Amino acid sequence: MAEFSFFSAHPALANVVDAICDIDLPDVDFGQAASILVLPTVSPVLCFHFRGSKSRSGHHLQTVTGVQTRAVTLRPGGPVGAVLVHLKPEAASHLLKGQMYEFTDAYIAIDDVLSASDVVLLEEMLEEADGAGARVAHVQALLLRHLNAKPPDPVARQAAAWLRTNPTLPVRQVASRLELSERQLLRRFEASVGTGPKQFANVARLGKAIAIARRGADWTQVAGDCGFVDQSHMINAFNAMAGAAPGSLFGMIGGAGSRRFNASLAMSDFSNTFFL
Repeated sequence: MAEFSFFSAHPALANVVDAICDIDLPDVDFGQAASILVLPTVSPVLCFHFRGSKSRSGHHLQTVTGVQTRAVTLRPGGPVGAVLVHLKPEAASHLLKGQMYEFTDAYIAIDDVLSASDVVLLEEMLEEADGAGARVAHVQALLLRHLNAKPPDPVARQAAAWLRTNPTLPVRQVASRLELSERQLLRRFEASVGTGPKQFANVARLGKAIAIARRGADWTQVAGDCGFVDQSHMINAFNAMAGAAPGSLFGMIGGAGSRRFNASLAMSDFSNTFFL
């Protein structure tokens, strides 16, 4: 039976993991015909695939990506089965190795980041697991083993948390609150989060607009609630980062076969993802 299942993070991961989704769509015909549109998001994503290894678009699905500043279309080419983990951008470096800008707009194989032997073992466990709950438990156990001892940069973490909550907050005001120059904030933010604070705020605002619109608000309300000057300003932001105006993007959402899936995603922390 095709379904989406959403899970909260293990208490020991709650400061790093925002949300977890198990996608189980075993229908071959649906998977071959499906296209999945992923709009920009500030949340780094871990994808643990338990069916197949590549999408038709060439992306390996056993991947990690950081802040995503542009839209990506995935074409599975077959049954879809994966556990997706949204990380908190202000804390993702607590789990991922390296400078976070290396992950921005990049699809990196998970075994380049976590232990390759652990990833192979996890793949076997996911294939044999009895249901979504067991799969998610295996994934969270892996993440718990790979938390870094060194916590994220507290300055960048606080700045990102503020900008996620209020993406219209001026960067100079964020720097002032933290008693830093804007240049110091930029350097520390890029290393710890993956983008500059201004770009991060722009992506966060777009994500907020997408989430509000998918919950039924009209575009006038969306523009006002998200701090755009007017609808034209909002349309320009969508064109720049998502590649199309919001009306066009939302008009691409799939028909009856995908309606239930899109309804589930719209009400979740994965509202930047659409089945076309």
